[in-house]
Amino acid sequence: MNKWDLLNEIRVELYLENNRKQGFCEKFNELKLLAIKSDDATFISSVLDINEHLLDISKSEKLLWKSSKIKGQLYPPINIDQSGTLTWGNDLICKLTSQNMINEFKHLKPVTDSDSSNIIEQSPDIEDCSLVCSLINITRKNGNILRVKLISKNVFQTNFVFNGSNSRLVTVDLNNIPTNINGIQLTLHSDNLVLKVIEQAYLLTFMGSYASLGSNTAVDTYRITGFFPEIANTQKYDINTLIKYFESKVCLLAIGTGNLQKNSTSGLIPSHDYPVIGVDKQKRILIIRDPLTSELIFEVNETDLVNLFSQLYINWDVDLLFKNKESITFSYSDKICNTYKTIVDKPIFELQNNANTTENIWLLLEKHIDLHNTADRDIAYIQELPDNITNYIVENPDGIPDLGLQLVKVKLLPKETKMYYCHSKLSSIFTLHSLCISKNIIIRQLSECPFSKKITFRMSDSIKYFKNDYKTTCLKMKLSYEADINMILNLQILSECSNNSLRFEVFRSDDFELKFPVYTNPEFKFQNNSYEGLILSTNRTYLIYLYSHDMSLKSNYECIVLFENKIERETELQIDIRPHFPEFNGMPFQYTLNESWYSNSDRKKISIATTLNTKGFIRIVPEFEHQFIKFRCNIFDATTREFLHSEETFRQCSKAGLVISDITIPGDANAIILIEKLNTQQEAKVCNERQEFTLLIGSDRKIIFHEIVK
Repeated sequence: MNKWDLLNEIRVELYLENNRKQGFCEKFNELKLLAIKSDDATFISSVLDINEHLLDISKSEKLLWKSSKIKGQLYPPINIDQSGTLTWGNDLICKLTSQNMINEFKHLKPVTDSDSSNIIEQSPDIEDCSLVCSLINITRKNGNILRVKLISKNVFQTNFVFNGSNSRLVTVDLNNIPTNINGIQLTLHSDNLVLKVIEQAYLLTFMGSYASLGSNTAVDTYRITGFFPEIANTQKYDINTLIKYFESKVCLLAIGTGNLQKNSTSGLIPSHDYPVIGVDKQKRILIIRDPLTSELIFEVNETDLVNLFSQLYINWDVDLLFKNKESITFSYSDKICNTYKTIVDKPIFELQNNANTTENIWLLLEKHIDLHNTADRDIAYIQELPDNITNYIVENPDGIPDLGLQLVKVKLLPKETKMYYCHSKLSSIFTLHSLCISKNIIIRQLSECPFSKKITFRMSDSIKYFKNDYKTTCLKMKLSYEADINMILNLQILSECSNNSLRFEVFRSDDFELKFPVYTNPEFKFQNNSYEGLILSTNRTYLIYLYSHDMSLKSNYECIVLFENKIERETELQIDIRPHFPEFNGMPFQYTLNESWYSNSDRKKISIATTLNTKGFIRIVPEFEHQFIKFRCNIFDATTREFLHSEETFRQCSKAGLVISDITIPGDANAIILIEKLNTQQEAKVCNERQEFTLLIGSDRKIIFHEIVK
């Protein structure tokens, strides 16, 4: 095994394997010895880079490597200066898939550079006008941008910009270029071999064959140079602005015809891109040429620009505009981010300007090309977080192209902070690139929405005192703050299933009988139910009761608490929210007794005992509802006749039953629970029947029920 083989084997194990194999350290020590003995600066630099990542590989770096495959081919993030002479893939030759082209281009020959000099023209047999348009623009600006490396006879390496890296290593073999009987090869026409290498490598990497499906100049130019792409309709900028951009030499311009009428007398081709190769400031025109032939030149005035062209492509040479660049690579999971259709679950990024001046920041969201195909047509975008996201419906913003690249220009005032969220229709890996001039700009991905708290749960049928045809669960929430104040919050309940109807109520935690709701609404809503402007007190505990007609108990739900305004978002408020089992008030020992009053009795006695002083919580829940029946409960020591809990007045039972919330039972007491009912209308038929009730007892110690006394 030569030194480059060993180096690449270690790269794969370090970046792509979940766990390092046995013998990794020995192999790396061997690699270091080879580097010490070597006078190859490229090899030594590559080993030093690996040495830096041995102890600390960032999540972003791992994702860059894990997103290196397209259709089984590996395109590692390695600069050609550190790539050595080995190839990373087996498929290095662009294929013919059209039978007509196979019949015409029957011969396979090494690439030639014998075309006429000083021209760059698209082959009429390859539909890659946008790629050739890009190469025309790049060559006009600075041909030295294009770099290739010969690693063996007619086998080249180059770097493309995609999947979060500006140095994706691509290898292409130009020994077998399809050639027709007249010696014309299936490449662009130019005597510049570098351009042919770039074209063949691009078709191989992104199309997989010569059957190009077409792209656009902004995307192609970005993948070759890293110049940030801006795609807009031709009405966004007036022609004076475009002339100014062209003369500034900080960008490349091209325009596309889109669905131009075929009977147009303009001489333009529908769905064709044209590079802007010059301008005339006095005449206020753009000068463009056809990628198919260098002789076909057009002058475009403002009227032509709007009427004959649909797309404007700008590629910004950001190295000339900005000093600082950062990139954040992250995963987007459709299951995690899209299930509940809320921004809170999506990746959120914070942009903070610590400077005393207004600063411009450019953001480029790049969707990584899929591991199995090269289609970029999934809707994905970033957008500024709205002030109120409670009922915000995530929709695709107008003008967002489905090309996997979106440029957003942000202006931050002094000391200003803005937040952006990312949405995608499908699971994917993304990289968010950011550019700015000032070093006082901080951009970071947040671990969660900073002004919210959420919990995922399922409905249950365990709350025994609700006698309804829906399922119920309960959450306990506490707002902790340095002072006792009122705060305005928004509360939102979401279901993953669109046909689940739901509603909720909020009570104080000491309202055990649920008589005084802080918020209630009897209306059920499908999938999403929320309330804005809920006033709650800090340092107090609340119970959120959630109801759903989901009888399967299999759907997941999400409860989200959000601050309503930015002032409250910036406070040091802590929200704790968790599942709660209110029947027994969270007591560790829980007992359920199903009892009844007989028709000839309005009293029920239950004898309980415990060996140590025990704190208890008692809830009495009748199995029937009647407006003329009231209840009371007394607890006393049968030996001393001393009351442990005394009630003189009969009272109406609430939907949560009759509750004795705080009682202490002495360890030496012979305690009796006496439960009585009073019929305020004697002729009521219900009182002459056997009537069942449930006795729920929670305690901090074990309780023994000795007997039931009639």
